[in-house]
Amino acid sequence: MRLKFSALTVALGVVALGTSFAPVARAGCGFNPGIQAKGSLKPMAYVLGSGLTWADAQDPPAQNPIVGLWRVKVLSRGNQAFGIPDYTVLDQGFSAWHSDGTEILNSGRDPVTTNFCLGTWKQVGASSYKLAHYTMSWTGLTVDAKGNIVVNPKTKEPLNTYIGPGYIQEIVSIDPAGATFRGSFSVEQFDQNGKSQYVLNGDLFGTKITTDSPTFFQ
Repeated sequence: MRLKFSALTVALGVVALGTSFAPVARAGCGFNPGIQAKGSLKPMAYVLGSGLTWADAQDPPAQNPIVGLWRVKVLSRGNQAFGIPDYTVLDQGFSAWHSDGTEILNSGRDPVTTNFCLGTWKQVGASSYKLAHYTMSWTGLTVDAKGNIVVNPKTKEPLNTYIGPGYIQEIVSIDPAGATFRGSFSVEQFDQNGKSQYVLNGDLFGTKITTDSPTFFQ
């Protein structure tokens, strides 16, 4: 069955590679005014007094070139059966690869359709890496024919339906300077019973971000 590109806009929220926050959820990113200062934080002197050194209290230097913050873009390739032209930008955002083998992506998609994802990675070659994501995908806001947001008749909150889990795999290769990477991805979306709904493929590109990088990325 051929799906129109416009019909996939909501479904492609899964390509955000992320974990959804319902409209009423309270995200804990950044300053949280609900946290009480009393007893919440311990001064550095306390940390050092526990037997740790100042060096232990700092972030360790990145030994692997993939570790760090990246600006990423995800492009469609080979998805014409779904009505998506090649090189269509499916997603973009900022991805942090951690030295402990985990990763997190802040996607550019609408937060109610899943815009954060958690991943795990390993090195599979001299300059190649494999990344796996397990997602929880939602439809996002539902709009009627008149453009009005549909609400749940019981809760009176905007209707946002859970689709099911998804799996995304990436294989990327980093350049010798460690400044960029490129690779391929595949994303498979399942329903709540584990039945595969569709598979999308494409290419992705990353640019390493440092403290000297531009203040604006397009």
